[in-house]
Amino acid sequence: MTTQFDRIVTAVLRAVRTSGLLEANTLSAVVSVVNSDGTVDVTRNDSTYPRVRRLSGYSSPSVGQRVIIQKTSAGWVCLGAYLTS
Repeated sequence: MTTQFDRIVTAVLRAVRTSGLLEANTLSAVVSVVNSDGTVDVTRNDSTYPRVRRLSGYSSPSVGQRVIIQKTSAGWVCLGAYLTS
């Protein structure tokens, strides 16, 4: 049986999920700048993530590549680019 409290909690959770206030930990983005210090700037939906550190396996970044970034306790890290044909 669903109580009034359960309906309120469900409504609050739905509102928070759809509000955009919480940021996902793993995002798809596009490289906009390759920096000389080994980082990349990436963009996603009009938001820019500057100086995202790269993993060593992502050795040849280029502007326009679609990448995966992940939020860590030390900031955003670029995991690498999608392989496309």
